[in-house]
Amino acid sequence: MKLSFTTYDIAKKLTLDENIALAKVAGCAGIEFRTDMKAAHGVETSLDAAGRKAVRRKMEDNYLETVCITTGYQFHMLDDEARAQQVEGAKKACDLAYDLGCTRIRVFGNLIEGDAQQCVERVSKALGEVADYAAPLGIDVLLEMHQDFNFWGYALPAIRMAARPNLHINYNCDPRDVIAGHITETFSRIAPYVNHVHLHNLDDGYPYLELFEQLARRDYQGYVSFEFEGSSDPFGIMKLSGHYFRLLRECAYKNVR
Repeated sequence: MKLSFTTYDIAKKLTLDENIALAKVAGCAGIEFRTDMKAAHGVETSLDAAGRKAVRRKMEDNYLETVCITTGYQFHMLDDEARAQQVEGAKKACDLAYDLGCTRIRVFGNLIEGDAQQCVERVSKALGEVADYAAPLGIDVLLEMHQDFNFWGYALPAIRMAARPNLHINYNCDPRDVIAGHITETFSRIAPYVNHVHLHNLDDGYPYLELFEQLARRDYQGYVSFEFEGSSDPFGIMKLSGHYFRLLRECAYKNVR
């Protein structure tokens, strides 16, 4: 279980060098770059070949992994042309990931528009198309459980219908997953497909220790990634949160032995 963070939203005003420093302060093994937001780090699909090579070299020189190209592309919309544009954008993100030595991109199902079953089918078809493009590049496509698609009853069928080996779930630690104080009823349904995890405020009442225990039992080897709101003190928050992550991880592994 490795630690990273997404540049959304806490680090969107930080340069690439500052993001690297932030990762080191928190004890992160990598950085997840949020694209298409004109963030100061400059990691975008519009980056030219020389720029991509420079980013990759700088990350590797600092012993950091580019964990994920985290896009905002979403596939729920009824309009075929609009959805096709989102699919093409996700494919460009796959190219960027490949050039940076990154093995993941993140996309959304997002909202339920029109009939729910038909919407899930639209999302699944789009996921399959992106996953097919990504596979020869060695890229995994992550469907984040977000908005309406946080419900496992939508996210899971979309993944299963697409049935691509490089298609996975980005679990989002949503309070809606908590039933009677626990996440077992929800997390156990999607756990085999989880390839990436987003953590939010660690004191918000979500049962993070239980989540870490669930991950430890499954010998989860992937990343858990901080996704924090903007702050006037990103370095202080990330340093403290990094310590808290390591305590949670240590306790979880002890509890499941």
